[in-house]
This record gives sequence, C-alpha cells and structure tokens, in this order.
Amino acid sequence: MEELKAKFDEADKDYNAAKLEEDEEGTDLINAINELTELTETSSANSINICRLGGMIYLLETIVSNDSEDVRIAACRLFASITGNNKKVQWFASLAGAVNLSA
Repeated sequence: MEELKAKFDEADKDYNAAKLEEDEEGTDLINAINELTELTETSSANSINICRLGGMIYLLETIVSNDSEDVRIAACRLFASITGNNKKVQWFASLAGAVNLSA
C-alpha cells in the first residue's frame, strides 16, 4: 500500500510540475502578444510587418488551437487591433483563412 501511495505522490508531483511549466509558457506568450499589441498601436506599419513576417498565420493558429483561454483572448485582442481599419492587414487575414473561422 505504501508503494502505491509513493507512486501516486510522484505522479502528482510530476503533474503539478508540468502544470506550472504550462502556466509559465502561457504567461510568456501573453506578455509577447501584449508587447506586439503595444507595438502595433504605435504604428500601423508594424501591423503590416507582422503579416509580412508570417505572424498572421501564427496568430490565427494561436486563436484556434492554444490550450490556454487567456492566451486565446490576448491573441483575439491583437487580431482585432491589427485588422481594424487597415485594408492591407484585412487582406492578409483573408488570405490566411480568417474568413473561414467565422463560419
């Protein structure tokens, strides 16, 4: 019985360590998205540069497939920020498949 309890405790520690690592990664990603949001708010050229560097596809993938709800929300805010009143970025978004996400 003690052996089983020890294995359970070890598995629980591993689970908690993995969960903590996920939280740290999510926080880092949210900070990066927030920094991008600040950069795009200072200049609309930065929004276009994100698209030219392939960031739109990564942003859409993050919105759709990230496990963390907070990360998905931050990514949605960035998407809304860079596509608002910017025809070039909206064009990039449509090419990346953003229109298909709403269906």
